[in-house]
Amino acid sequence: KPIVSQVLPLTEAVKAQEQAATHHTRGKIVLKIAEEPK
Repeated sequence: KPIVSQVLPLTEAVKAQEQAATHHTRGKIVLKIAEEPK
């Protein structure tokens, strides 16, 4: 089972890519595309 280290909004995709490229994360980075429906 994958370990999720962060959940970021899609607007922060560049930040997520930078963190993944520099290995400053211990698990997967998830990009949240939309809010959960209520």
